[in-house]
Formats: sequence, structure tokens, C-alpha cells
Amino acid sequence: MDEQFAMRLKITFEKDATIMRVVDVPKDKNLEFLHLTILACLELSPGEITSFWLSDNNWGRTVEIPLIQDSTVPDDGKEHEKMAVMEDVPIAEAINEHMPKLIYEYDPMIQWSFKIEFIEYRAESDQFEYPILVQENGKAPDHNLAKIAFINQLEDNTSDDEDIFSSGGGFLDHDDDYDFYDED
Repeated sequence: MDEQFAMRLKITFEKDATIMRVVDVPKDKNLEFLHLTILACLELSPGEITSFWLSDNNWGRTVEIPLIQDSTVPDDGKEHEKMAVMEDVPIAEAINEHMPKLIYEYDPMIQWSFKIEFIEYRAESDQFEYPILVQENGKAPDHNLAKIAFINQLEDNTSDDEDIFSSGGGFLDHDDDYDFYDED
């Protein structure tokens, strides 16, 4: 009988390293499973745009692996290769002892990123159902409050003086140059 292994991963909120989770996930599951694990252990709202990024040892982003396929394809007449999505990529191919760092980007509007580090392989136990939350430090921020704060900040940074549409501007006025309604 083949022994099954789980991967122990450390997940840290990039903006506040005191917010950290350690989880065990089966190594044969895909990145979508890890995505759902992260949502659950950090109590994040589902339905946001998310991606994993393969990372070098300095946390540089190299290859994006989104939750869903981008439906926009350039209309340049060339054939384009489909991007791998989370359900297609096994966790162990994205992060392991040779590639120990991975980045999880959650809701690009508020720009939350989580650093994921490979810790070790562990023998899976029949006594537990995976994923397992092994360690929890810090309270995860409230995503909805962060989104509201972001929107309020955008509104605060826009004054009437900066509103290009308040004076009828924003678009060039070509009414004098073109007669769109021919009056014969």
C-alpha cells in the first residue's frame, strides 16, 4: 500500500506578517483545493478574482495561475496558448521542496497577497480529514470592511475640483466640427 503524503504550508498575509496560518493539504490535490483552504482558514469571501503566482526565492512573481480562464483573447489573428487554471495544476507542482514559495493574490482591487511557504511533507493520517488547520496566529482582516474603506478612500481622493466631468469635460467637444445629424 502506497503511503500518502500531505504538504505542510505556511500562509502569511503580506501586509501584516502577524496574520499567519499553517495548513496540511494532500499533495495530490489541485490549486483550487488550496484556494478553498485559504478562503476557509482566513474566513475570506468567495467570489473574488484570485490567482496563484509561481514565485522565485525572492518572492518575484513568474507565472500566473488564475481561478478561471481569462475569456479575453487578443484579436491579432495569432493562435494563443491557454493559460493553466487552478483546477489543472497539482499543488505539488506549484510548490514543493525545490520551489518553496508561492503567492496567492486575493481581490486585486484591494491588492491582498498572501505568501505561501513549503515547510515539509508529512505522512497523511487516516484519523483526520484534510485540509487541517495546524496553527493560527492573528485575526484575519474583514474583506468587506477593507473593500468599503478602499472605495471610501477613492471617493475622498476625488474632489469637485478634480472632477473632469463637472464642467462638461472629459470628452472633446466636436459638435462644432461634425454634423452628426444631417438636416437636408
